[in-house]
Amino acid sequence: QLGVSWTIPFNQGSSPITSYEVQYRLANQNPAATYGSSNVAIDAFPATTATISSLTNGSLYDVQVRAVNAQGNSAWTTAAQGTPVGPAGQQNPPRPQPFGSGNLFTTWDAASNRGGGTFLRYEVRWKLASESNYPAANLRTFSSGTSVTLTGLTNGQAYDFQLRVITRHPDTNAQLESPWSTAAQGTPSVEPSTPTSVTATAGTGTTDKETMTVSWTAPNNGGNAITRYEVQYQIGEDGAVATARQDDGNATSLRITGLTKNTEYRARVRARNMRGPGSYSAWTTPLVRVLGVPDAPAAPSPTPGDTELVVTWAAPANTGGSAITDYDVEYKLASASNWTDASHSGTDAEITISSLTNGQNYNVRVRATNAQGMSDWSPTATAAPVPAVTVPDAPAAPALTVGNAQLGVRWDAPSNGGTAITDYDVRWRAGSSGNYTELNDDSPSTALTATITPLTNGQAYEVQVRATNAQGDSPWGATATGTPATTPSVPAPTLTPGNTQIRVSWPAHDNGGSAITGYAVRWKLASESEYASLQGITGSVTSAGIGSLINEQTYDVQVRATNARGNSAWSPVAQATPGTAPDAPAIPTLTPDNGQLSVSWTAPDDNGNAITSYEVQWKLMSAADTEYNAAGVTITDTTATITSLTNNVAYNVRVRATNAVGAGGWSPVASGTPATTPAAPAEPTLVPGNTQLVVSWDAPSSGGSAITSYDVEYKLTSATPWIDASHSGLGTTITIPSLQNAMQYDVRVRAVNANGNGGWSP
Repeated sequence: QLGVSWTIPFNQGSSPITSYEVQYRLANQNPAATYGSSNVAIDAFPATTATISSLTNGSLYDVQVRAVNAQGNSAWTTAAQGTPVGPAGQQNPPRPQPFGSGNLFTTWDAASNRGGGTFLRYEVRWKLASESNYPAANLRTFSSGTSVTLTGLTNGQAYDFQLRVITRHPDTNAQLESPWSTAAQGTPSVEPSTPTSVTATAGTGTTDKETMTVSWTAPNNGGNAITRYEVQYQIGEDGAVATARQDDGNATSLRITGLTKNTEYRARVRARNMRGPGSYSAWTTPLVRVLGVPDAPAAPSPTPGDTELVVTWAAPANTGGSAITDYDVEYKLASASNWTDASHSGTDAEITISSLTNGQNYNVRVRATNAQGMSDWSPTATAAPVPAVTVPDAPAAPALTVGNAQLGVRWDAPSNGGTAITDYDVRWRAGSSGNYTELNDDSPSTALTATITPLTNGQAYEVQVRATNAQGDSPWGATATGTPATTPSVPAPTLTPGNTQIRVSWPAHDNGGSAITGYAVRWKLASESEYASLQGITGSVTSAGIGSLINEQTYDVQVRATNARGNSAWSPVAQATPGTAPDAPAIPTLTPDNGQLSVSWTAPDDNGNAITSYEVQWKLMSAADTEYNAAGVTITDTTATITSLTNNVAYNVRVRATNAVGAGGWSPVASGTPATTPAAPAEPTLVPGNTQLVVSWDAPSSGGSAITSYDVEYKLTSATPWIDASHSGLGTTITIPSLQNAMQYDVRVRAVNANGNGGWSP
């Protein structure tokens, strides 16, 4: 409002003033506003004041006054201007928007109507929408700017926000508060979290074929209602990916249709609210195979019979992902329109359609059924039943020709049963029991011969033949038996020389599948070029003797075997030299040692065959000859070592040589006694004298060889080198002279025999 005052005009005319009038308008209008006088309250005459109310604070107004008397109205005064001042008007509500977790970004319009006052600040307050009052702590002031981000709020909780403007009266400096704006509401939120417990399940049955249902547990909505779910599904683990939507934010499953049957899929899910999409869940595992109806089977195969068709078919390669449970079979005359159900049930892939008319063409078709429904019909196959014909008769027993690891088979054609024979099959088995093996023929053949290979020579085989025509296979024919064979393998002879003879022997070897009927042995001097001697051996004997040979001459010998198939090749040449056992060696030489004897000898005459080994035996000299043995003997060339003997005990030793003919005679006996160095004497006894020591000791063990002398040494205890006391002979006492009285001496003794020095005494 504006208060208006004026002064009484100086010239009141011919009669007194009776009243005043006041008018006003908004200033600076273009075009100029019309003056009015509504809401003008003029104080009671003769007062010269008035009040204009219901004005807009902060707006500039023009005001005029005029006086009235009995003669009429005066002119209007020149316009005076004034601006009413008050609180700013109520502001538009603020605009809170989610801005991150627990945050609301709030904006508002700049205050345009400030009520004529000077702008000081904005004030924003907020509270939970469910509360009645605004908490005093929830007030923020802003001297500039028109936005703020409020943090620390609870996602999903609705908040009320209000705004007001604080101004200062330009005249009184009083603070003026605008009314609070109407409340605006905002809810802090973020994107939803990731759905959990995501599963994918293939649809089953006729209504759910080629579908997959994806289910999940709803995630935290992030403070804002979930508006939809997005479901990605993928073929396998690296196939094409597609996306389906569940637009009901309260739903937790989605049925996806139009998928490819018998194909594995996986899926994942994310939620979306007004803030945007959350993260996708992990892909479901394991992969889910989508189910559908089977593919149509291939065209069936009808086999004509007498007034019937035997119909067979193959299961479709794609069963739709689940097992086939049934087949439907229909047939009709090729010239007819309507199909007839052949009443097939189950999963067998064969049916016989009977009571048909011979010579008439019939169409046949098949379809498959699984839990999801029926496939399309297969392509049509056409065939006509034929008058009765039979399979061929069984062929007679074939004739067999024996070969090396094979049998040749020949047979005569049997009666064909009324239609041409189109193929023959041959089978065989080893012995007379067990499973047959059928000869593999990649294409039909009407030849009347065959060869079975590879077989085992010497193994009897049973062979049969059967014939095939359009009606099928004949029974297998009569059995023929044959045994593949070849010439024997080459023998491997071993020669044992003797005195003017050689013994030939050879191990059993492969007879080629036919019993060996005999052997031949031939021989010659190695120096000759031609074999002049041959000996035949009948039967399966595997040795022979060759006599009247010349000792110490080398002979070549060969052997071959014979069976019903012929002779083997001659064996490789074996050589031997007739002769006698080696001579006895000369008496050996024995060298005693500690608990052992070393033996050496000279090689004797080998008498035509190289010495292959030696034998060394020993016994106690006092034992009988039956006690000779070879225990502890190690032989190297023409030497040996006999260990684990007893020192100081006499032994007898003998040697003999062996060659290919046998062992020679024993050498003359040599005798020897093992021995070692003497034992260390016990600590000697010392008897002190004037500048001397008398030393005595007991003889130690001789080690098996007589003690030949003693060594005695002495030294000052404080000294290092020992001094030889010059003892000689076998005496066990010595006097050491020229010593220093009252000085400590050490003395030691050792024994000596033919094997060396014994150890020093303590």
